[in-house]
This record gives sequence, C-alpha cells and structure tokens, in this order.
Amino acid sequence: MRGRTVASLFVLAGLATSAHAGIASSIFAETGPKSLAPGMGGLVFTAFDRPFRSLNGNWIITATVNSGATTTDEVIYTGSGSTGTLRVQEGVTGLDAGRTSDSASIDTKVAINDSGDYAFTANLSGATTDDEAIVVGAAGGGFTVAAREAQNIGTPPTFTGPVALGTIVDSPNLTNGGALSYRSTPVTGGGAGSGNNTIAMRNNNATLDLRFGVSTPSNIPGRTYDALSAGDYFVDAAGANWFALASVNGSTADDGVVILNGAAVFQEAVTSVGGGTALTFNEIGMNPNGDWWVRGSNSGATGAGDWIALGNPSGAFSTVAITDATITTSSTEQWDDGIFTQTFFLFASDNAGNFVVGGVTNNANAAANAVLVYNGVLEILREGDAIDLDGDGILNDNAFISVFNNDDCFLDGTDFYFTGDIVDGSGASLGQAFMHMTVPAPGAAALLGLASLFAVRRRR
Repeated sequence: MRGRTVASLFVLAGLATSAHAGIASSIFAETGPKSLAPGMGGLVFTAFDRPFRSLNGNWIITATVNSGATTTDEVIYTGSGSTGTLRVQEGVTGLDAGRTSDSASIDTKVAINDSGDYAFTANLSGATTDDEAIVVGAAGGGFTVAAREAQNIGTPPTFTGPVALGTIVDSPNLTNGGALSYRSTPVTGGGAGSGNNTIAMRNNNATLDLRFGVSTPSNIPGRTYDALSAGDYFVDAAGANWFALASVNGSTADDGVVILNGAAVFQEAVTSVGGGTALTFNEIGMNPNGDWWVRGSNSGATGAGDWIALGNPSGAFSTVAITDATITTSSTEQWDDGIFTQTFFLFASDNAGNFVVGGVTNNANAAANAVLVYNGVLEILREGDAIDLDGDGILNDNAFISVFNNDDCFLDGTDFYFTGDIVDGSGASLGQAFMHMTVPAPGAAALLGLASLFAVRRRR
C-alpha cells in the first residue's frame, strides 16, 4: 500500500504550500457508513448522477441502489445541507393512480424549488399512450403529473389549433411559484408536422419559448431552430429568464447557438470569446437566480483553446477561465489541454457570482493534474487529496479523490456540492461519493485556513 504525505493548507512562515480551505465530506457514498441509502432498509448506493439546487440551496439528486433489479434500482433524494430524504424509487413509488416509474426513465435533469417541491421525468407503468410524463412531487408528500404525453395544452402561439404533447416530455424546470417549464417532441395538432414539432414551453404553458422550423433567435433572423437536446433548456426560479443550447438551420459552419431569452449570446464561428472565435459549446447551465455559464472551445491560430464564460440575465458575460492561463493569481501552474482536449470539466457558480472551476493543468504528475479553483484565487481540492468518507470531519479513512465527475456539482454560497470517484491509498476503487465542502467567502481564505492546517494527500 502506498503511503500518504501531508500538505499544508496555506502559506506559513514564508513557505509556499498547497492552499486548501476545507474538507470534502461524504453525504452519500458507495463505500463505508454513508453507503447505506436512507429509507431503503439496508440497501446501499451504487452510483450517483448530477445534483441540482434551488435558489435557497435545497438540493435534488438521482442515484442507484443495489435493489437486485434494474426495474427498482433508481431513486431520487432531496435535501439540504448534509441530510437527504428518499422521495422516489422506480417501480415502487406510486406516482399516478398506482402507476410507477418504468426502468431507467428518470432523466439526469431534475429540478427543485425553495419550498422543496421537485420535478422529474418518468415513463409511467401501464398504458404506453400517455406514459411519458413530468411528475411534480410536493415537499410534504404526494405527486401530480404536470405534463404528459398526449396532453392537450391549448393553442400556443404560431399554431393553428390545439396541440397535444409528444412521446418525449423532458427537461423539467420548476419555479418558486410552482410553475413548470419543459421540452416536448414530436407534438401533434395545430399544424405541427415534421421539422416544426419540437417546442419548449415555460411557466405552465403560458409562454412558447421555442419551436423548431418556425421561431428564430431575435438577432439571427431567417434561421429557425432545428435542434435542442434533452437537458439543454433551463429556466430560472422566477420563471423570467430562459437559456438553451440549440442549433439553427442553414450552414453547419455557424449553426450552433447559445440562447438567452430568445437572443443568441453565442454563435459558432461568430462570437468572440477568450481572445478567439467560438467553435464548440461543450456544456451550459443556468442558475436559479438567472446567471448562466458556457464551457466551450475556440478555433483559429489566434486565441485557440478552451474557456468558461459566466454571464447574467442582461446578456453580459466575462471569461473566467481559459487554457494556458495560470490556475490562480499566485500560481505558475497553468490550465492545459494536453491530456484532456476540453481543458475544463466542471463549473459552478452561486447567486452572488462566486464560482468554482475544475480543469486539467500542466502539472507533470498526471495523477495530480486535475484541480478545483475558487474565484480564480484559491485551490480548494486536487486529484489525490484525501476526503472524509465516513462524514465525521476527519481525514482518516484512507480515501482519496480520483476523478471529478463532469459538471456534477453546484455552489450555494460557501457550500460546494459535487460527485467524484474515490480510491484508497493503493489506488483500488471505492466507487463514487456525493460530497460537500465549505469554501471560503470572499476575503476569508486565511481565516478558514487557520481551522485546519494540514490535508492528507495520496503519495504518487
């Protein structure tokens, strides 16, 4: 078994050291005491998907457990802080007049609001003519099917008559007032047909945000939408702002677009960002307060590389990370795409504009070149660092971070939640964990550093 070394958390007595500001502690894990799935009678977790948050920090996550059957292994938990409550088990929990969720039908994108109400997709058991649905669960218990296949939603703008939702209903967003927004395809009726039968509806069908073959970005006239993937449509907690990764018809050289409230804030081969021209949009997201972000890559000999942009509802944005820049203002280590072509694998921001960037660096040690950085000034966690697997706040579990799962995270003030793959000191897998760590409030890094002088790091 490999030994372990100790790394100081901050600069002490003039010695430059690794600046860690908190301990990553498991909320749920595949190994150890946190592997027991609450409310599941002794079953343990076997995997975790992407967590999402509300404006006030409630969270929701989907996971799997060792139920012994793929028809009953997927579950949904909601919570706050480090405590979660079982809400749904596929094939078991009654969602609609005794109908349960079919196997593997709960999508990655789920939603929760400040009241603790939550929304998720499900293929309901039973009849297949109305089984695709978005279900809203109440914080106090009970379920409502808020949108479902074949549901008549009236006559949205641009349609000539009543429209029925299609066999796909997904991308749920839930406002603090309880209004649902979603994507559906292929809708029928009202003149819908091939090429114009995908829609994005906001606030309980009050607003049609997007329709293939008909609507266009307001600043790209004449080019109608023709692609919008599941999970790439976001609405904020007030229902006032929407955000999407889509494409428009015409030349494929410039058809990729990122849309904010009906206008393209990024267009492939057109938008300048990070010293170059945007070529690829790797991932996007919108926070409950309406702030948004894009991870992308540039083209051309000048400004080529990867970047992350953070924007607000006005459409203004800034580039907060870019390939070849130093990872913090006080470091010589640089973000680098030599091993991972996208450079960056993770981003999260809070309601005040603070953010965490995850990426790969030019560190010569390939077992320590993935790192998380807060606000561009403080390294908070690195590949190989110890984690608190049993949740007791002590780094004595022989457990270390191996892989940060791509964008499976959120930031709520000084609370950072994320999932990652864990190994022991010999490199043997301990599975995934859903973790929390406290990161410093602006200007408070030194104070937090005083709380814990040393962090265990796996020896390479």
